[in-house]
Amino acid sequence: DVGGDKYRKRSIGTKTRSQRVDTLLHHMLSAELCQNQPSNTET
Repeated sequence: DVGGDKYRKRSIGTKTRSQRVDTLLHHMLSAELCQNQPSNTET
């Protein structure tokens, strides 16, 4: 199944890209959270 293999390869690429975007979003969210409510002041 050449089509299946192609789809599988494409799926993996999409997963990797999605993971990267997810990590970036998480990093940005964490930075915003730190700015909005600084934990260093709470402790």
